Amino acid sequence: MNIKIKFPHDHGITRVENDVNIEEVFIKQDILNSKNDKVSIGFVNPTSSGIIEFDKEEFNTLMKTIEDKLDLVKGKKILRG
Repeated sequence: MNIKIKFPHDHGITRVENDVNIEEVFIKQDILNSKNDKVSIGFVNPTSSGIIEFDKEEFNTLMKTIEDKLDLVKGKKILRG
């Protein structure tokens, strides 16, 4: 997975790019309040690590977008020269 982050600071904008491996996917469910459900993706490489955390609505939107795009692919054909 390639992470790209851009953030402003006093001297301008800093861009950070890093290739990482997805290490683990965490699902946190709140039985009493389902609005607090979270999906977290843990990533790591030799020099850095981190977690990307989605709330329930963000993750559902992401999944729907991905599913809609995957439906556009109807088949595949391998061409050899």
